[in-house]
Amino acid sequence: MAWQTRKGADASTGVGGRQERATAGDPPLAQGFATPIGECPGVRPRMVEPLANLGIHTLADAIFHLPARYEDRRELRPVARVVPGVNTLAGRVANGRVQERRGRAKGYFECLIVDGSGACPVRWYNQIYLSRQLPDGVAAVVHGRVDWVGGRRPRLMMVNPEFEAGATADGGAHAGRIVPIYPLTRGLPQRTLRQLLFDLAGQFAGQAVEHLPVAVREQHGLPTRAAALLYLHRPPDDADLDALNAARSVAHHRLIFEELYFLQLALLWQRRLRRQGRRPPFRRPAVLGKRLLARLPFTLTAAQRRVVQEIDADLASGAPMGRLLQGDVGSGKTIVAVLACLRAVEHGEQAAFLAPTELLARQHLDSIRRLVEPLDVRVAWLAGGLPAPQRRAVLAEVAAGDARIVVGTHALFSAEVAFRDLGLAVVDEQHRFGVHQRLRMVEKGVAPHLLAMTATPIPRTLALTLYGDLDLSLLDELPPGRKPVETVVRREPARTKLYAGVRRQIEAGHQVYFVYPTVEQETDESARSATRMAEELEARPFRGFRVGLVHGRLAGEERERVMAAFAAGEIQVLVATTVVEVGVDVANATVMIVEHAERFGLAQLHQLRGRVGRGNAPGYCVFMVGEGEQGKEARERLAILEAESDGFKLAEADFAHRGPGEITGTRQWGDMGLRFADPIRDRAHFLLARQTAAHRLEGGITGDEIARSLRLWGDRLGLVEGG
Repeated sequence: MAWQTRKGADASTGVGGRQERATAGDPPLAQGFATPIGECPGVRPRMVEPLANLGIHTLADAIFHLPARYEDRRELRPVARVVPGVNTLAGRVANGRVQERRGRAKGYFECLIVDGSGACPVRWYNQIYLSRQLPDGVAAVVHGRVDWVGGRRPRLMMVNPEFEAGATADGGAHAGRIVPIYPLTRGLPQRTLRQLLFDLAGQFAGQAVEHLPVAVREQHGLPTRAAALLYLHRPPDDADLDALNAARSVAHHRLIFEELYFLQLALLWQRRLRRQGRRPPFRRPAVLGKRLLARLPFTLTAAQRRVVQEIDADLASGAPMGRLLQGDVGSGKTIVAVLACLRAVEHGEQAAFLAPTELLARQHLDSIRRLVEPLDVRVAWLAGGLPAPQRRAVLAEVAAGDARIVVGTHALFSAEVAFRDLGLAVVDEQHRFGVHQRLRMVEKGVAPHLLAMTATPIPRTLALTLYGDLDLSLLDELPPGRKPVETVVRREPARTKLYAGVRRQIEAGHQVYFVYPTVEQETDESARSATRMAEELEARPFRGFRVGLVHGRLAGEERERVMAAFAAGEIQVLVATTVVEVGVDVANATVMIVEHAERFGLAQLHQLRGRVGRGNAPGYCVFMVGEGEQGKEARERLAILEAESDGFKLAEADFAHRGPGEITGTRQWGDMGLRFADPIRDRAHFLLARQTAAHRLEGGITGDEIARSLRLWGDRLGLVEGG
């Protein structure tokens, strides 16, 4: 990973080969990198709004707006050797003329590009104004596609190329070099943005302030921040095009590493502060837990026993626990969390069990009451819809400590909820809460233990980033007897046969889910929505059976009523959106049909199919996809679901295919503000940055590094200064 420079190159401003320097006489802007983009040189007033749409509000934003890819335009072909296809030519403009189109407002501008070997005709349609920018005799470089045009006497012509007036064979921003291609927005052409960033990088990238300690840069062979930025906006002639396009250049590595280093430093610092806190250790014998386990009709899996031991060790340490429990669908996270809650209870403290939706919270309430009330442990329920008298009574129980375990939704965050002695907070489906909300829950006690749980499998590198201040526990084993759900991907022609099979399941006494991506009808008439299909299914293929409808827009009471009826077996077919993704446990449901499955991520589909096959009968899941090219791509992507039941392997595939920002359960990733790093592509960077940050914390860290990490990430991650 060493930062190699060619002899004579200055690593402070460039990297080997041809590299433009900032002009020595360029005055620094008054506000430096914080200068508003509208005050930067080369930015016209009409460009400010489109730049803002790209997130470019300051000079710093512009310098850090990196290319999405690069094109190789280094080879300047002599005109005499022009061939059909993409060519880059350098010469002078000759015989320029404008051809107006009769009856039309626009025509075309045509000229010749002449060099010492010949002349090539070039034409720009609907851009007659270019005659003013490309007068005869001006030097120009053009890059574009050359094709045969004309009828009986065809000739080679370049049409609508990019150009650079005044440029010579030495090239400029748009040709004669490796050319960056930037992410765009409406109203800002690629050529305009490229020229602006070419100029701004040349003038100001060299002024980028260095933040990585010299020892860290030297350890990993990293360039300065200034050199990396200049390299990426103005790649030298000898740059590796493949490495640039794969974000594998050492300049990319520098920016990715810096971003992840300060993130991991902030997370590890917060973890250290938490571990420095002290609280009474839980070291009494686990009497309640043993009584509970003795009553269960099953034994814990090896994975569950391992995780229980990890949690018990944390609880007995005398320091506040911070642990993330990841477990695939059906792996038994709830019983592990209940055992942890009982440890708090038998030490005279309270436990809070928080879930993101009332549906999921009520599922937990029923499960927890069934498990612990025979042990004389009082479980309270607190949600937003409670009548005022009942709410006041529950609040009083919580404040007095009579409620030993409190289950609820966001209502637990309320300022009026006061615990007598909160010893443990369990936050289920943690990714659906913000980090600040997690901290608000913890603040309701004096350094209480925290157990965050998620049923959404997350690759380890991403988990270290989202929850890097927490220790990780993994339930990677399903209970004995739990069989994988039989999964198939089907197209529209299979619908009639599918309905017949579903009807047989219902007639055998089982229940069925139909899941749709939208509630209401879309503009696409062929798209199926939950409301439309609830009526259609009840009127036609499943006439005589009761069909229910549940989605996020329903009032909470109505949603609960429908789900209760389904759980009681009064509804045979439940039509739903993804509100049934987690927390719905109906053992009699054996079939799930997911319509328009191409709109979902693999991890989300895996969560959905986890709703069936939870009883003794086999479970079946059918993913319906459309026809055409999109349907073909979907079938290829979803094929892994037919063969793979391991949620963590599916999550890896989903991240690789869709990207982290699109996956249910990981949207917080995009909210964190990572600009350069990618969880799949940059696995090695994640681990290297974490190892380096941990080593620096053990010895040699400076206060400036800690302060910077907290300035960058403190607000986003809810971290605090201290120590």
